[in-house]
Amino acid sequence: MAASASARKPGSPRTEPVGFISYSFDAADFRVKLSKLYLLPQWHGCGTGRHMLQHLQARATQLGAREVRLQVNKQNTRAIRAYQRAGFSVLEAVVTDIGGGFVMDDFIMVLQVREENG
Repeated sequence: MAASASARKPGSPRTEPVGFISYSFDAADFRVKLSKLYLLPQWHGCGTGRHMLQHLQARATQLGAREVRLQVNKQNTRAIRAYQRAGFSVLEAVVTDIGGGFVMDDFIMVLQVREENG
């Protein structure tokens, strides 16, 4: 599932795409995985990312998910802070070999949407 975020520049009559979010729902695990969340740099700090995450949480609730998970690079401190402000917490640190001597050094973060038996 994917959605784009649109916003209107002050004084402009048109809305324009300013971001993109992509996620999937695993019905067997009652889990939504946030795959991608991109926001144009000039829209950082304006609340648009927060609204995108609120949309994701509402959608996860509608789908019956217990949690939302995401993976973020450990060096992406700005995104980590934004996710923490939205209620996500670090579940674990993972290092994944992607070949050619490169690794992904990430945090897996989780947001509880509803209780296990709720």
